[in-house]
Amino acid sequence: MRLPHSWISLMHRSATLLLTASCLLAQTPAPATIARAAATELGEGRIAALHARFAEDLKGVLTEELLRDPLVKDLVAGAGAFQQTEAPSCKPAQAVQLCAVPLLYEHARIRLRIAVDSAGHVAGLFVDGREPR
Repeated sequence: MRLPHSWISLMHRSATLLLTASCLLAQTPAPATIARAAATELGEGRIAALHARFAEDLKGVLTEELLRDPLVKDLVAGAGAFQQTEAPSCKPAQAVQLCAVPLLYEHARIRLRIAVDSAGHVAGLFVDGREPR
């Protein structure tokens, strides 16, 4: 039994659509991965790379210059050398995933909260505390 040409064409288009959708979903890393990478960029002082991850509306509010100085400069003052980013924990919060990400420095542990939107952009960056080590 042969299928009509229109059915074959429809099945082909459906298969193409499913493959495209699955590829798009596979291309967006998990929020925890994005949050950890963003926190590491902050810890290593790669502010331009961190800023590039921001959602467009956040880029307009928190410029690269403002992020670099005074925010990051004041945040890490006296903390010593950056050592590592600990594993983040994420939970849903309205339209984002809110990830808690600890940064370890030589003399301090800084806790960040990083909001990651559904497109994989950093939609918010908050300092949740700093304690001596």
